[in-house]
Amino acid sequence: MKDSLVTQIYNLTASLSFELQPIINAENLKICDYELLLRSKNNNSFPLKEFTLLTKNNESNLIFMAWLKKNC
Repeated sequence: MKDSLVTQIYNLTASLSFELQPIINAENLKICDYELLLRSKNNNSFPLKEFTLLTKNNESNLIFMAWLKKNC
């Protein structure tokens, strides 16, 4: 069962990507930090459906977190 869940999660993550977005200080208009945005490769928006499935329970969330650690 766990191998099947791992396969499902890795298949979901294949459609995801990350974008590094600068955070601009409004006072001096300079980059003060960055945030990492999770995006769908299909439409470049937040993958709500996939994210909900990936984080629906502790087991799938732990597998997703391990994938993040390995791939980021």
